[in-house]
Amino acid sequence: LSSAIAHFNSCIEHKYNTFYEEANWYKAISLFEKKDKSACIEILNKIIQGKGFYTKRAEELMSKIQKEVNN
Repeated sequence: LSSAIAHFNSCIEHKYNTFYEEANWYKAISLFEKKDKSACIEILNKIIQGKGFYTKRAEELMSKIQKEVNN
């Protein structure tokens, strides 16, 4: 997962970031799988604020994380 996150970061930071939104989404999923919930939440908030294609999925994952924290 660390290697995947590094690749997503490269994509996000690239000057022609055509896949910026996708890279952020898959980075959030990777962070979630790595159990790094605080970093995942940070990326999910970015995605939600961007109101793009992955917004609904980000909201659903955020809800899942909040349920886990509350249990």
